[in-house]
Amino acid sequence: MPNSVPIAMTGPWYEDVTQELLNWFSANARDLPWRCHYTPYEIWVSEIMLQQTQMLRVVGYFRHFMSRFPTLQALAHANLEEVLSAWEGLGYYRRAKSLHETARLVMTQYGGVLPSDQEKLEALPGIGHYTAAAIAAIAFEQPTVGVDANVVRVLTRLFDYPEDVRSVTGKTCIERFARTLLPRGQARAFNQALMELGALICGRKPLCTDCPWQKRCLAHAHGSESQRPVQPSPAQRQLRSVTAGLIVDSQRRLVLCQRPNHGIWANLWALPEFTLQSNADPVAYFSTCFARQTGLSVRALHWHTELRHAYTKWQILLQARAYCLESVDLPKPFAWFAACDVAHVPVPSPHRTLLERFFDRKAGRN
Repeated sequence: MPNSVPIAMTGPWYEDVTQELLNWFSANARDLPWRCHYTPYEIWVSEIMLQQTQMLRVVGYFRHFMSRFPTLQALAHANLEEVLSAWEGLGYYRRAKSLHETARLVMTQYGGVLPSDQEKLEALPGIGHYTAAAIAAIAFEQPTVGVDANVVRVLTRLFDYPEDVRSVTGKTCIERFARTLLPRGQARAFNQALMELGALICGRKPLCTDCPWQKRCLAHAHGSESQRPVQPSPAQRQLRSVTAGLIVDSQRRLVLCQRPNHGIWANLWALPEFTLQSNADPVAYFSTCFARQTGLSVRALHWHTELRHAYTKWQILLQARAYCLESVDLPKPFAWFAACDVAHVPVPSPHRTLLERFFDRKAGRN
């Protein structure tokens, strides 16, 4: 099939396809909290949360976040640690940091009103091409389409598009398909309908019998649904071993280290951890690295555990052990925290799991 709209599918065909989709969405749209009022602030926050995160996880976090920061002004006036704390467990914390930064920029540059123009939105921190298009369409009814993975999957199957969708040509063609289907004055409903169809019906294993486009879909007609979209195989994650320490003193205080304001877990309070060298002993290596950074010696305790987690291209084996340390002053970025205070500071999700395991054991809950 050529990289253009099929000549046989023009005019009324597109109108019928679009109307069938909108009718289906009207009857099957999920009841989501950001669909109550369609305020630009709520749409923006929801779209940032939905980046690389499943819908079911986002709903609860969205409600909690809105209860803490009900308006853009409230978010802008909060301190970063409050925002990171409200985001804890959702992952990819750079998103929360960008939200906070953008809120402050919108206050100073746009009088506290999120811009409706896609180009202006895309210039703000944390808002890429897709997110800007989705916000412009859903919040402001701008005539644009946010093409995410769900939309790509739906459109490559509808048109049975056989090329690599990650190539420049592929991206251009899919966006052309989307714009051709976009009905005038209904960008909000159309964008959400496409995303909803991809999420509920046209998933990796499509439910073709429930699809409003079953009789229209070329991939279904050709039996090529499982082969669309065409894209390169994802790279296999690399294994990385890390040694972490739960360092306590005689007052049951715990050592945490504030991460730098860039990179993974930026600005969060984390357990001290070090990437293990090949064949290194985790306990000896942790003690050596911690002493090198602080000038302090720790003594290993019996408690230890392991945890696996993944991010970007890495599969992490986290080997954690408890250590004791005298109640001494700590150099920055390390600090002591009372056990009861740890729950109120933003901590990376894998480290929160380690802390829960440690304190549950100390409390006798195995």
